[in-house]
Amino acid sequence: MTLRRQNASVALAAGFPQLKAVAATFYENLVQLGKYSSDACFEFISKGEAGAQVVSLMQDPAFTPHLQAQVLAVFEAIADGRKSAHTYPQPRKADYDALAADLTKRGWSQADLQLFSDEHALARGAHEKVCQMVSDWFAAQLALNDPDMQLRLLVESMKPIIAG
Repeated sequence: MTLRRQNASVALAAGFPQLKAVAATFYENLVQLGKYSSDACFEFISKGEAGAQVVSLMQDPAFTPHLQAQVLAVFEAIADGRKSAHTYPQPRKADYDALAADLTKRGWSQADLQLFSDEHALARGAHEKVCQMVSDWFAAQLALNDPDMQLRLLVESMKPIIAG
C-alpha cells in the first residue's frame, strides 16, 4: 500500500489500457466482495487491500486471484507510467451530466448523486449502500461507448483508488 501511494502519480501517468485494467479489476473485486459481505466491500473501498478483512480474504482461494489481479494491475500501471508518462484531460461537465443520466437509469436519485459527491458523507454511509454506489459508478464508466468520455472520467475516478 505504501509503495502504491508513493507511486500514485506515476501510476496515474500510465497508458489508458493499464488504467482501465486497474478500474476493471477494482470493479470486479467490488462485485465479488459485495456478494460476500458489504463490510468487506466497504473496507476494500476505504482501505484498499490493506484492510484486515481484505488481507484475510487474500488467503481464501475464492478471492486470492481477483485481489492479486488488482495489486498486479496497479504495479503494471506504475511500471508503464515510469516507462512512458501520459497526461490526461480533466472530465467535462457534459461528461458528468451523461454519467449522472446513466446512474439515474440505474436507479440513483438526486440524493444519491449528492451523497456520492460528498466524500465525508459517503464515508459515513451505510456500507451496503456505499458498496453498491461505488460499484454502479465504475460499472457505468466501464460501459461508456464514448472512448474519450470514458478516458476522462475513469482517469479521474482512479485517483483515489490508486492513491489510497
